[in-house]
Amino acid sequence: MSKLARDEKDRSTEVVTIRSAGAATGSSVGDRAVGGPDRTAARLGDILDHVVQYDAPPLFIADLEGMLLYANQGYRRISGLAGRDQSLGVSDQALPPEARLAVEEITKTGKRVSTVSAFEIDGESKRFGCQYFPIYDGDELVSVGGTYQDITAQARALRQAKLRDQRFKDFLRSTSDWLWETDARDRITFVSDRLAEVIGEPALRLKGRHLGKLGRFVAADEPENSLPQAMKARSAFRNQVYELIDCEGKIRSCHLSGVPVFDPGSGAFRGYRGTGTDVTPWRAAEREARQSRRELERALEELVNTNAGLDLALARADTAVEAQSEFMANMSHELRSPLNAIIGFSELMTQRMFGPLHERYLEYCGDILAAGRHLLALVNDILDMGKIETAALTLDPRPTALADLVAESLSFVTLRAEEKNIDTGAVQASEDWIVKADRTRALQILVNLLSNAVKFTPENGAIGVDLALSSDHMVEITVWDTGPGIARDKHAAVFEKFKQIHDGILSRRHDGAGLGLAIARQLARLMGGDIHLESATGRGSRFILRLPHARQEESCA
Repeated sequence: MSKLARDEKDRSTEVVTIRSAGAATGSSVGDRAVGGPDRTAARLGDILDHVVQYDAPPLFIADLEGMLLYANQGYRRISGLAGRDQSLGVSDQALPPEARLAVEEITKTGKRVSTVSAFEIDGESKRFGCQYFPIYDGDELVSVGGTYQDITAQARALRQAKLRDQRFKDFLRSTSDWLWETDARDRITFVSDRLAEVIGEPALRLKGRHLGKLGRFVAADEPENSLPQAMKARSAFRNQVYELIDCEGKIRSCHLSGVPVFDPGSGAFRGYRGTGTDVTPWRAAEREARQSRRELERALEELVNTNAGLDLALARADTAVEAQSEFMANMSHELRSPLNAIIGFSELMTQRMFGPLHERYLEYCGDILAAGRHLLALVNDILDMGKIETAALTLDPRPTALADLVAESLSFVTLRAEEKNIDTGAVQASEDWIVKADRTRALQILVNLLSNAVKFTPENGAIGVDLALSSDHMVEITVWDTGPGIARDKHAAVFEKFKQIHDGILSRRHDGAGLGLAIARQLARLMGGDIHLESATGRGSRFILRLPHARQEESCA
C-alpha cells in the first residue's frame, strides 16, 4: 500500500507516497499479493483492508480533478453513498464543493488543508473536522486523501461555552460599564474597550500603567498612592469612588469594585479583577440635591424666623386690637353722652321750650344742632369701622322686604332732596322681593348711598333706584343719580377709608370723613353681598348694592 514521507519543501506537511498507482478502481489502496508464498502477509492485508473499509474513520481518495477514486464505508455513510454498490464503483462521483476547494488548494501548495464541514446523517446535522492531505508517487502529486473526525459533541460544547461566556458578558455589561484587571503590582493587565473609549486611548496603551495613576480614588487613606486601604490589605472592595479624566477633559466619577486573585496552587497573590460603573450623572444629581437641601434649610430657617416675627407682630396686634376695642368702648360712652346732651339741648332751644330767644341766638342754636348731629354721625362711622376691622360687629341676617327698606331709607333724605329740588320719584321698589340681610345695616347702606346721591347731584337733578335679579340668586339694587359722575381711574379710591373724590366739576367740598362708602361695602360683604360702581365723568353715578335673594321657604319661615 502507500507509504508516508516528508515533503522536502515543507517538513511540517505530511504526505503519502505510493510505489505504484495501481488500478484506479481497485478495492485496495495500492497493490498487494494474494497468492504469494507468505499467506500471513496476505491475511494481514485483508484484515487491514477490512479495518480501513469498515472500522476506520471516514476516508476517501480522489484524483486531482476532485473525482473519487476510493471511499470507505464511513465516508459513504456521511456523504450519502452508503446505498450504492459496495464495490469500488465510485469513479463517477465528484467530491462535495468544500472538498474540491481543498483539492485545488493542495494542488497549488502541496500542503495539508484543515476545515470543518457539516453533514446531514439520518436527519441529524453533524459536524466533522476534515483533514485533506496530498499523496505522492515519488515526487509526483498523484491524488488527494481526506479523513473526517466527528466533532459534533465538541462543537456543541464549544457553542454552549460561548453562550455561557456571552451570557456572563451580558450580565457584566448590565451591572457595570467596564472591566479591569491588574497584576500583583497593581499594574493594568486588561481593560475593556468601553474604558478605552471613555479615556480616548487604545486599550493596549493602558496596559502596564499603575491603576492609581490612571485616575484617583476619592478620599483614599493615602492620597500619594491613590489606592484604597482594602487593596493594600489584599481584600475585596466595593463602590470605591474613582475619578478619571475623559477624552473631552471632563472629570468622570466611577464606582470601582474589585476582588483579589490568588494562585490556586501556591496561594500567591496574582492581582485584582473588577468592574467599574460610571456614576457621573448620579454624583452630579447628588451634589445638586445637597445644594438644594442646604438652600431649603436656609429658607426654612428664614421662614422660622419670619414666623417668629409674625407671631410677635400678631401678639402686638392682638394687644393693639384689645386696646382699640377698649378705646372704642370708652369712646362710645365718652363721646356719645355729651354729644347727645348737646343735640338734645339744642333741639329744646330751637323749639323755644323754655321761652322766646333772640333770632340771632336761634340761628346759633341751629348751627350747634347741625354740628352736633354731624359730629355724632362721624363718631358713629368711626366706631362702626373699628368694630368691622376688629370683627366685633355682630350681624343678624334675616329675610327682609326690599320695598320697606327702600321706602324707609328714602324718608331719611327726602327733606334735603326737597331743599335742592331733586326729583326722588324713581326711588321705589316695584318688586316684592325679599333679601336676606341685617335690616339695620342694610338700611344704613341704602341711606348712605341715597345721601351721597343727593349730596353730589346738583339742584333740579334726579335720583332713583333700579332693581334686578342676577343669575347667581343675588338682588341688585342700583342707586343712580344725575350728578357730575366719577372718572374711571378713581373708582377704586371711592371705597377707600378717609378718601373723598372731588372732581374739578364740583366747586366745593362736601361734608364727611370719607368713611361712608368704605363702611357700606364692608357691611355688604359681611352679609354675603358687595357694592360696585358704574360711572363716568359727566354721566352720573350708579352704585350697585348686591344682597342675597331670600328663597321662598326662608321668607315664609
